[in-house]
Amino acid sequence: MRMCSRVIFLQPLADVLGETHLDDEERITTMRKGMLTTTATTALAFVLLIGIVNLFADFTYEGGRSIMGPFLGTLGASATVVGVVAGFGELLGYSLRSVSGFLADKTHNYWIVTFVGYTVNMLAVPALALAGIWPVAAALMIAERNGRAIRRPAVETMLSSAGQERGFGWVFGLNEALDQGGATVGPLVVALVLFLRGSYRNGFVILLISALLCLGTLAVARLRFPHPQELEHKAAQALQTRGFSHAYWLYVAAGALIAAGFADFSLIAFHFQQAGSVPATLIPVWSLPITSHFWLCYRALLFPNTDLTRFTDAPELVSFIPGASPC
Repeated sequence: MRMCSRVIFLQPLADVLGETHLDDEERITTMRKGMLTTTATTALAFVLLIGIVNLFADFTYEGGRSIMGPFLGTLGASATVVGVVAGFGELLGYSLRSVSGFLADKTHNYWIVTFVGYTVNMLAVPALALAGIWPVAAALMIAERNGRAIRRPAVETMLSSAGQERGFGWVFGLNEALDQGGATVGPLVVALVLFLRGSYRNGFVILLISALLCLGTLAVARLRFPHPQELEHKAAQALQTRGFSHAYWLYVAAGALIAAGFADFSLIAFHFQQAGSVPATLIPVWSLPITSHFWLCYRALLFPNTDLTRFTDAPELVSFIPGASPC
């Protein structure tokens, strides 16, 4: 009888302990899910803020680049000068990315590198309104490209932390969508300024607004997310490299040849202005790829037998659009 009572007593105790153990596991699981949900929401907010920063950034420098060529022309620069300045700026702009990326990784001061890059990138564009001679304008054009080169690797590294939670493709897609939105609206606003009888200098001055909005939004992002690397939960894994394959170097060589034959829009816009083939108020609009493709389709539909590589009024378009073909 006594043995029976012990068994009866111990059984409920075991049930209680088992239920407590299960409750603890469920509580831990729920807490983990809540943490993951919070982190994902935080990552989304970070990606949106950086996306807005890039929207204002592209608004500024793409708007400025749409009239840099003609502006240099008004200061007395030749086509050779415009081409060399644009090409040299792109060369430095891509070469410096390796240096700035290396420094950012070594120092882990991603935000400092980012702020330096964005400040140079943004303020160089409206500063063109103060340039009185073409060498000063050329220096500012090159500075703008260098600023973008400085900040790009650091920004991409911070965004990759958010990609751990939201998915790398999703992060890239959202950021690129906002990026291209700014790149589209910027030249259109500059075209509107010119349409309203404004000068190139007025266009650069207007872009100061978007430049300051960019830097202001970046400051908000820094205050809200001082350590974006904390968005990552997975530990970094060491990678073993074995060098690059022949296919990689073939791809690099092909890319270099394509870049060598690509005419910068600054040079194209300069020739538009000099030849008078495009109204001055519409030159910024031609910096938009969709506009150029529309022109090709328009010509192909109205003049199906026309050789698209031999335009009499806008021959530079084909060099601007690699692989252009009728619609």
